[in-house]
Amino acid sequence: MGRALGYVGFTGPDRRLDTTGYFDDPVNVLPVKCANCTFPDLDHVPQPYRLARGIDRPVDLAPANLGNFLARDRARRVIEAACPGQCRFHPTTVKKTNDAAPWFLAVPTHHIAIGRVRAEVPRCSACGEPKTCHVNEFEPDPPGAIEWDVAKSLSWGSHNDTIGLERDRAKLRAAYGPRAEIMAADTGWARQRIYRYLFFSLRLELLLKKLKIKGMTRLAGDSGAPTGEDRAWVDEQVDRLNRLGFGSPPGRDGREDQGWFDAYLKKHRKRRGAPHDFGPIEAALGASLPPTYKVFVDQVGAEIFRNVEGEEGFEARILLPQDLDLTSYRQGAVPMDGEEDRQVDAVLFAATGHGDGFCFDLAAGGPEYPVYLYDHEANVFDAYAPNFGGCIRRFIGEDG
Repeated sequence: MGRALGYVGFTGPDRRLDTTGYFDDPVNVLPVKCANCTFPDLDHVPQPYRLARGIDRPVDLAPANLGNFLARDRARRVIEAACPGQCRFHPTTVKKTNDAAPWFLAVPTHHIAIGRVRAEVPRCSACGEPKTCHVNEFEPDPPGAIEWDVAKSLSWGSHNDTIGLERDRAKLRAAYGPRAEIMAADTGWARQRIYRYLFFSLRLELLLKKLKIKGMTRLAGDSGAPTGEDRAWVDEQVDRLNRLGFGSPPGRDGREDQGWFDAYLKKHRKRRGAPHDFGPIEAALGASLPPTYKVFVDQVGAEIFRNVEGEEGFEARILLPQDLDLTSYRQGAVPMDGEEDRQVDAVLFAATGHGDGFCFDLAAGGPEYPVYLYDHEANVFDAYAPNFGGCIRRFIGEDG
């Protein structure tokens, strides 16, 4: 029996690397476990495990489906060393090219019982799995502590409930007639977006902060602070990881992005006329705008990038200086749940058609600022690129 550890739910941006499309459909298809209701095998790891978007996201951790997560090599090494045997790591590939991706899928080896599905929810007569498991159909009973630093929930949830499921099936029948039964058979009881929860111990959360391993954060509303024992463990781990050589984050050479950006401007330069007057904007802002942004709008203009990262309908429109939003996303202007999100001091420089936006983070210091995508539904800042040039590179891809 291990020591009782305080823990929190851990999560990240909703737009996950192993999903695709507007409805975040999973890229990796799971095999059927029950022939009667076609419930999938939630513990199966498809090989190769494919990623469809956000692969260049400049963070170390990212959420994945079903209570798993993704880790870059340094984060993988840290978790393997500090929490041995608590995750199985699998290589990943890029869906579009089948090339190796710079991420490992981390599958926790331990599960936590966090409650039970209400008795009135219908079950499959063969496997016993509930028909749906929406939050309003679940009775939570989480443990006060766990034995491990990484774990995921034993139970699963779904984004529809039994009433919603029957309503959806009725709509299918009305729209597709006899085909509706075929469509329903293809997806069993049509559970929508099955998920599991991921949990990290408070001491592991603190260790990741100490080592500046970013990309995920605790669930909003989860509380708890590490104990003195937790802090002593973290200090020991930091010393050991430094001796192993991967305690410090690797430096990033921005020359590659700059070289790519210079070549892009040379190829796509189209604007002619007097340069913009950035003085009044920068005076109102109290800071200088990134040099790469200024040369872009001077030479290219208010460009619109369509189907960003291959996602149909996802557009990003670069704003001219007079259209920048200098106030709405500044530090403290938007109440944020996450601790890291509250530190971002953002200026919106690119708008989308669905309420999100791309921002410079002035808090990081210039002259080139890191870029965040503000997700308005989740109310989070998602790290997107190390600078404006890297952002444009992600908008159009390596061959743009």
